[in-house]
Amino acid sequence: SSLSKMCDVQTGHFLMGSLGLYQVGKFLGRGSYGRVAECTKMGSNETFAIKIVDDLRAGSEEMEAMKIIRSLNPDQNNLIKIHECFQYKDYMCLVYEMLDESLEDFIGKRSFHPAHLCQIRAIAQQMLVALSGLESINVLHGDIKPDNIMFVDQITHPLKLKLIDFGLAVNPQELNVGTQMQINPFRAPEVILDVPFSYNREVVKGLNEIPDLDAMAEFHHDTFPLYEEDDHRAFLDLLRSMLAIDPRQRMTPSLALAHDFITMNHLSGERKASYAASAKHAMREAGIKDMEERFPTTSTDVVSVRETREEERCDHMSNSSMTDTRNISPRDSQQGRGPVPKRWGRRSSPTIHALTSHPN
Repeated sequence: SSLSKMCDVQTGHFLMGSLGLYQVGKFLGRGSYGRVAECTKMGSNETFAIKIVDDLRAGSEEMEAMKIIRSLNPDQNNLIKIHECFQYKDYMCLVYEMLDESLEDFIGKRSFHPAHLCQIRAIAQQMLVALSGLESINVLHGDIKPDNIMFVDQITHPLKLKLIDFGLAVNPQELNVGTQMQINPFRAPEVILDVPFSYNREVVKGLNEIPDLDAMAEFHHDTFPLYEEDDHRAFLDLLRSMLAIDPRQRMTPSLALAHDFITMNHLSGERKASYAASAKHAMREAGIKDMEERFPTTSTDVVSVRETREEERCDHMSNSSMTDTRNISPRDSQQGRGPVPKRWGRRSSPTIHALTSHPN
C-alpha cells in the first residue's frame, strides 16, 4: 500500500540526487501522493524541502510543470524555486527551496482576525505578479488557496510571499470544457458552469460565499483605528472587477496590477500622509523591489508607522476571534471530477503545509 511504501523513507535516511546527497530530517506534511521532508544537503548548511512522491507519473508531471516555470525568474515572479528532481527507488523526489509558514497558518495563528487593508494590498500585489507571470507562459496554476501561498522568511521580509504546489498546473489549451479543477470554496465560475476557461479565472475564488462588500468595509472601519475611505473604495472597485462572473468583464492579473488600489496613486496629499506611510511600509515588508524609487521613506513615514503599529497591536488584543474556515485538500476536490487535462495537470498533488517552516 501507499502508506507502507512511504515507510521506506524515514528520518535519518539519505537521498542521492544529481546535485548532492541529502539527509532526511523531520517530515513537514503529508498529501495524497506523498510527503514533504526537511532535508539537509550534506557538506553544506543548506536545507531544502523535498517532496517525496510515491506516484512516479504524478511526480514527473509536476516536474514538467516546474521546467516550464523555470523560464520565469521565480524570485521576481513570486514563485517557488526548484533545485533539482531525481528518482529514488520507486519515488520521485522534487527538491524545493525552504520557505516559512503558509498564509493559512498565518491567518490561523491570528485567530482569523482580519488583516489590515495595507497588508492585503501587499499580498494581492505579489499574487497578481505571480499570476501575470504564469499567464505569460500559458500556465494555469489550478489550485490557488491560502495553503498554497507561503511566506518566504518572516524575519527578513515579514510580508514576502511565494506561490507553491504546481501539481495541478496545466496549459489551458489542453483543458476540455467540463474539467473539474480547484476545491469547492475556491472554484471559478467557468468550472462550475462548464464554459470555456480564461486566465483570469485564477483571480475568482469563493463565489458561493461572496460577502456583502459594503458591510465588509464597514466592519474594517469599526475594527481598525487607521482607516482611509478612498482606499477602501479603491479596494472594493478592484474586488468587484476581479469577481465578475462573465470572464469578458473580469479584470486580468496584469490589468489589476495597474489598478489604483495596487499602485496607491490615490493616496497622495497631506491629509493621507499617515495612512500612506503605513501602506508603503507594508509594501516594503513584502520586499517589493521598486517601492523605494516610487515612494522614498521620510522621517514622517517612520513616525506614522510606529504610531499605527502600536494602535493596531492594542486593537488586535481587544478584538474577538473570527470564524474558522478550514482547508479542504485537493484530493477531496477531485471526487466527482469531470474530464481531466492530458498533460502535466492531470493529477492531484499533496497539499503541503509545507515546503514549510524553518526549524524552531
